[in-house]
Amino acid sequence: MVLPDDSFEWPKVSAELEKRRYEQARAFLSVIEPSSKPSPDIRKLKSSYESAVAAAKDDLYRAIGRVAYLTERDQKILDNIVRLCSQIWLECCSQRYRLIMIMPDGLANPLSDSRREVRTLRLLVKPDIKRFGTSQGDDLATGEAVTGWKGLVERYPQR
Repeated sequence: MVLPDDSFEWPKVSAELEKRRYEQARAFLSVIEPSSKPSPDIRKLKSSYESAVAAAKDDLYRAIGRVAYLTERDQKILDNIVRLCSQIWLECCSQRYRLIMIMPDGLANPLSDSRREVRTLRLLVKPDIKRFGTSQGDDLATGEAVTGWKGLVERYPQR
């Protein structure tokens, strides 16, 4: 079921919970940076982070391994992708505001849709993004488009 944009509502989250979210994300961000004197707390966080990254990589290896052979080089590339994605996720979570990606309506799965009336495939290249809240963590109900960011959908006519 696709909901119209104006029906979206953020869950009611307390300011304390929001503060805890971005403080924990900042703590994990500091863990993935090299540290000269790791404390026991930092080692515990780093171990937790590495476990999460390893689990994500294993899931990807397993899924891709069903349809393709992964060389050692491919695995290193996937490792870098997972680490970059986790860093971006932590950077987004460490902000005192929320970001939401807005995915435009798509068509049915073109690989399983045998109807010939599907004339155009739509590929989402870049989703729209809205920012909710301020840099102080206030006003999380008010959304505005991120300045300078424009979504992009490519259309490919079918013959």
